[in-house]
Amino acid sequence: MNPAFFLLIFKFILKFIYINVDTVLRTNCTQMKE
Repeated sequence: MNPAFFLLIFKFILKFIYINVDTVLRTNCTQMKE
């Protein structure tokens, strides 16, 4: 497998996880304020 291709996929997965975590944290913060 091409290392550069693997790195690209790895970055994509990390970005996806980061977006999900960010969304969850924002939702939790909003619920706590109410």
